[in-house]
Amino acid sequence: MSAKDKKLDIINRLRKSQENEQNEIMLAAENIKNITTGMDVVQVELDKLVEAPKDWNFYSPLSKQKMGELIESILENGLLSPIILWEQEDNYMILAGHNRVKAFRLLYENTKDDKYRKIYAYIKKKNQLSEDEAKSIIIDTNFVQRQLSTAEKTRSIVVKYNQLGRKKRNSEGKNTAAIIADQYGISERMVYNYYKINNLIPEFMESIDNCTISLKAGLKLAAFDSEFQEELYLRHSDKLDNKTISKINIHGEKEEILKMLSNDALTRFVKVSLEIPSYLEKEFKEYVNTWLNERVSRDSK
Repeated sequence: MSAKDKKLDIINRLRKSQENEQNEIMLAAENIKNITTGMDVVQVELDKLVEAPKDWNFYSPLSKQKMGELIESILENGLLSPIILWEQEDNYMILAGHNRVKAFRLLYENTKDDKYRKIYAYIKKKNQLSEDEAKSIIIDTNFVQRQLSTAEKTRSIVVKYNQLGRKKRNSEGKNTAAIIADQYGISERMVYNYYKINNLIPEFMESIDNCTISLKAGLKLAAFDSEFQEELYLRHSDKLDNKTISKINIHGEKEEILKMLSNDALTRFVKVSLEIPSYLEKEFKEYVNTWLNERVSRDSK
């Protein structure tokens, strides 16, 4: 793929991502409405709130810039969306709204304004939820409300799939992938893709987020074990674009794959221009040709 084609490919994927974002915003509003139907909004003191366990809430906190934007929004418009809590013995666990709670705490610390000591919330009673249902609320609200990394989306799908896998089908006869697809506004195929890509190492996950490689290319790399993926990344990360990955035979021998990638690298040329004294031209060409042949022979072994 030429540099121009690669640039157009990235632009098209970013444009599609922006279109999907608008659909996700509408879906988010509907999902939150479904989760909180019949629940009253009350004010709860921040001191009574505890975070969900890290293995439940595995999502990255907002960046400093995004947190600043959230704080500015609260200062100008107040809290636009109440958080969701789960009643415990002596406190409330945050299921949705960790970043909003952090923003309120920062505002209280810096302003000492009592209106930031409490936050509006929906409360699920202790006996209303199982642990699986509580985890689902964390996953569902994060998946549809935030721009997640590929790793976060993948883990969300895997956890959700494993939970629902016990049920197999719902009352409408839909399978697990179809149920998740409906909830998250994606296709069944995409659900399966995220489930398969769970085997991908973090470096390649990041490459997908950076649009260096496509999800399709990531799926191909995910067919290999983690150790071989790490070797591929260490030795050939600078050459592993979508076109190169498409040439890889996932059923081939690993040594053959590495050799193919090395040989493919040797077919890429760059033109080097420099000025040398005219009387050294012949000697210089002979020297370069000798060095190049020796180096290519060594690298191809």
